[in-house]
Amino acid sequence: MSAKSQGRQIAISVAPPTSLEVEYFDTIARTIIITNKTSNWILIEDIALRFHSDSAETYLDKRTDCGWELAPGAVYELEVEIIPTPLYSEATNEFDVRVGFRITDGKRVGDPQYKMCPRPSFIIPREPKIHVGQVFISLKQPEDLVLGYRMAKMARRAGLVPFLKDDNRRLSEDIWKNTIEPAMRNSDICIVIWTDKTNWKAEGVEREISICREIGIPEALFLEQDLPVPQLYEGSPNEWTLFDRKDPGVAFADGVEALRRRLLGRG
Repeated sequence: MSAKSQGRQIAISVAPPTSLEVEYFDTIARTIIITNKTSNWILIEDIALRFHSDSAETYLDKRTDCGWELAPGAVYELEVEIIPTPLYSEATNEFDVRVGFRITDGKRVGDPQYKMCPRPSFIIPREPKIHVGQVFISLKQPEDLVLGYRMAKMARRAGLVPFLKDDNRRLSEDIWKNTIEPAMRNSDICIVIWTDKTNWKAEGVEREISICREIGIPEALFLEQDLPVPQLYEGSPNEWTLFDRKDPGVAFADGVEALRRRLLGRG
């Protein structure tokens, strides 16, 4: 069957939205409209929405299994709920819609076919206004600061208030006594980003871990992949998350989502 004739089998559109913005972890809905343009029944198998993510190699697919039949000329509307997680790109996030279907003539069901909606739609994810906790981000500065900023962005999307030393430097003061220790005491969790650069000289990170353990703040270790577990964590009950330095988005997003669940008492 030609691509031209295949394109005339179903029409796909997204209904005009009632809202555009949605906070991370809240729900927003989009209505997908499918029209059967043929004289045969069509079996709609699934509808998939594909969103942009903050990982260079990952799209985010929201797939809904259907399994319903559409009569000739009939129109069907399906409301799809979307809950953005920290990996969803912020601000305008365009998504594509793809429908999987089969043609049936009453005697046999045809092969699987797919069609994309000709025009993308979008949502606008925003950081939550209500915070669930505070996190202190410990890392080797300045070498790993770019990772710290990436983690802080993911943390804010999870409703966490991040603290980075680089954002809170004041001249002519004892930064440990007046800034770092008070920030750690006010934090619910300490996120430790440990990389190959930390292994060279980690006095600051080690001191922050020591303070955590002294005052009883839970630690969440994010360990660069292919590195051995740091001696400070050997035999420790603390779990750790491995990440790819070149593309840490997925690991960081999953990690802060787990921390959010822990602070909300759900994980």
